[in-house]
Amino acid sequence: MNVPPVLLSGNHEVVRLWRRKQALINTLNKRRDMLDSADLSEEDIKLMKVIKEETTI
Repeated sequence: MNVPPVLLSGNHEVVRLWRRKQALINTLNKRRDMLDSADLSEEDIKLMKVIKEETTI
């Protein structure tokens, strides 16, 4: 199994953001309805914009 390079970087903030982004992607794929009513932080909203831009391509 390959480990994403971001997890090997040692930068805890980048790893935290990567993990949060992955959690949002999983929720978006499995329970999109939960995100509609969720109280998202500003950081989560920014990550959701990034996710939408990446998946639109």
